[in-house]
Amino acid sequence: MHNESGVQLSSGRDDGGPTSWQAAIRNGSNSYREFLLEFGDFQHAYEPEWDPVCPTEALGFANPTFAINPPGRKSTVPHHIFEKPEACPISGARPPCPEAVSADDPGLTVVNYRNEPVGMRVRNPGTNQQALNRPGFEDPGDLSFAYQTRTDREDPDYNLFPGIKAGVPSAGPYPPLTRGLTQGDPYTPVLRVQEGDDVKVRVLVGAHEEEHNFTMHGLKWLLEPANSNSGYRNSQNMGISEFFDLEVGHMPGLQAGQTADFLYKPSAAVEWQWTGLWGLVRLYRGRTQTELEADRLEALPNNPQGLEPVDEEDYEVSTRGKTSPSTFDGVLVPNKAIATPTDPTQTVAVACPRGAPRQTYDITAVAASEALPDGTLYYNWRDTVVQRLDDPDDPDLPPSSAVNQGPLHDPTAMLFVETADLDYSSGRPVLRPDAPVEPLVLRANAGDCIEVTLRNDLPASYGSGVGQYQELDGWSGVPMIIEHFNSNDVTPSLDVSLHPQLVFYDIRQGDGSNVGLNPAQYGKQSVSPGEMVTYFWYAGHIETTSLGIVATPIEFGAIGLSSSDPIQHTNKAAVGALIIEPEGSSWDLTDTANYNDEPENRRTRASATIRTPGGGLFREFALVFQNDINLRYSGEWSGAGGTEPVMSMKVNEDATENAQKAFNYRTEPIWFRHGYKPESAPTRTREITDFDDVFTNAFIGNRDPVTPVFTADAGVPARFRVVHPGGHTQAHVFNVHGHVWEQTPYIDDSHEIGDNPTSPWVGARYGHGPSNHFDAVLKHGAGGAYRVTGDYLYGDYVPWYLVNGMWGILRVE
Repeated sequence: MHNESGVQLSSGRDDGGPTSWQAAIRNGSNSYREFLLEFGDFQHAYEPEWDPVCPTEALGFANPTFAINPPGRKSTVPHHIFEKPEACPISGARPPCPEAVSADDPGLTVVNYRNEPVGMRVRNPGTNQQALNRPGFEDPGDLSFAYQTRTDREDPDYNLFPGIKAGVPSAGPYPPLTRGLTQGDPYTPVLRVQEGDDVKVRVLVGAHEEEHNFTMHGLKWLLEPANSNSGYRNSQNMGISEFFDLEVGHMPGLQAGQTADFLYKPSAAVEWQWTGLWGLVRLYRGRTQTELEADRLEALPNNPQGLEPVDEEDYEVSTRGKTSPSTFDGVLVPNKAIATPTDPTQTVAVACPRGAPRQTYDITAVAASEALPDGTLYYNWRDTVVQRLDDPDDPDLPPSSAVNQGPLHDPTAMLFVETADLDYSSGRPVLRPDAPVEPLVLRANAGDCIEVTLRNDLPASYGSGVGQYQELDGWSGVPMIIEHFNSNDVTPSLDVSLHPQLVFYDIRQGDGSNVGLNPAQYGKQSVSPGEMVTYFWYAGHIETTSLGIVATPIEFGAIGLSSSDPIQHTNKAAVGALIIEPEGSSWDLTDTANYNDEPENRRTRASATIRTPGGGLFREFALVFQNDINLRYSGEWSGAGGTEPVMSMKVNEDATENAQKAFNYRTEPIWFRHGYKPESAPTRTREITDFDDVFTNAFIGNRDPVTPVFTADAGVPARFRVVHPGGHTQAHVFNVHGHVWEQTPYIDDSHEIGDNPTSPWVGARYGHGPSNHFDAVLKHGAGGAYRVTGDYLYGDYVPWYLVNGMWGILRVE
């Protein structure tokens, strides 16, 4: 029956209706709530100012003046990146530029015929610029608050009830999809559920071209619901006409409060967040609100009260308080924003069972411009000279210098580092000379309570002065849903957070995201410069029963860590990994790696030796994919302040593929090794004949690539921990030459990683897009069954990403 009205579905009408995208499936103890989310990319759309009339002979119903992100767009030099076409690129005719197949990435994205563009939520329509965005003020233009339900956005249409324009229901194009909404909620589907409900989400990709990775904050599911050893997931890759049944089981308890909002993303890529592919799961505790007719929600027979039995005595308790803006002294803060300054000794239950082993981390967010040598993050520190190879038949190339020189670097990067790795003797944070320069890598054991204190020591204001954060234009763009309002028009939020996957936490204080009504009820979960917060995550599953809490440790393996700004923070290197090891393990962090041609004296946490309780060990390699970064050459650029940005490869100009690529803050582009610029014409690069040995060290003066060189003794068990916290939509295909692994290496009902005899063996893992995570446990260890020593290539099998720097070496000794 219908999830809200209780009307029986699929009965009483000749057409089989009524029906709905939401239903309450009543089947005794097996009852559940069911939702269908069908989404697609490249949906044609027009500005609201266009009032379609009868078609014309020349244009039909098309209207190039009001088309949103039409085909035929042209690349232009940053700042704008993209512009509407003045003439169609092939025919030269007047736009629109129709295509038999939508291959030019037109339009925007929709889920159930709705969307809610993040870009529009932070835009001032009067100026076509970012809305008010003052660090620390939680302004409507701050990207860290783009998902928040609020009524002060500078575009007034985003402050209304979804589907209701100007406060008049009849003036909206469609009524709201559900009851129980508030002003400022997204226009996309809100999945309304009760605490303790079983929930199933049916996801279908309706159209048109791209790969997508579906994710939901705070929830997990099995890759194959009927296979208990298929492994827990928080990301599901899908393409055209593919579907997936996601079963999240019992919705977790709130412990207190009336509602909580969970963020879902049918496609987690930055460009699809910009164009509106996200929504909310709204969880209610008890039937108090949902019994009212205006907000009615059908009760399930197996959960008539709509709540989970919770005994807070089963949870850990910690103090909470607010720190001074100028210091980091004070008590730990489970949620800084809900702290009570007048009573800092208040206690709050955190999402860890009592007695769980505690794994504690202290992390600080810093700017590369202050913390790193030379005030920038080097992705490739060689000084190679590159020249542009132009095609004389292509006159529309964007302006650029004919010759540039490395290093390839990003002075705008933001880094999460362990606080102990910072030196404050000069007053501001400087990374110690032996500290890692790499994405944050945290480890904990199955069953651990993970306590992460995050401090924000980024500059406290925007600008080009000393001690300020300066943004620079780059080539990483998003779809042109509004002309001349793109990535370079929005500054990255100076609020930061850490959002994990798979682990259990209280969505109100451990998610790291400012979502829906949560900030207004429980306080924000990000931190501004000068603030701190402590998150608590449990490495396992917690089930509440009438007898108390049942906690089950789970060896989740690789998990991505992302930050609160969904558009710019992955671009700025604010990413990381959390690895959940076998229960009771320890790890040796003695590996070193060089940086910027320094002596190899910097520690690395990306590779480690893990020792298990039974006396076993394995080598572990954490690999963080980055595919939306803005790199720059050395030297000044006359086109704008700062150094010249590195253009996208010619085959990667569109918004789903552009920008530069890297692993672990390192890139080794083939174009850079060859000495030509990435935007060079493919007709010219085909003239290069020495591709056969371009991966050899001899090709660059007998030097290793700057990308990670992971080492292991032959025959030693080894695991790649691979994550893609966020970025562009293109799904990568990870492979390790000469090695295979199990696709689903999970045993004991997916509670451990081990030898799963029912799993297929694979030598490549496809569908690795934003939010994805997996573990490649190499069969027979490093070097394979015959323990062959040597250098093995690992990386992305997709040619244009391999050429753009996504490869490295597994060195078996």
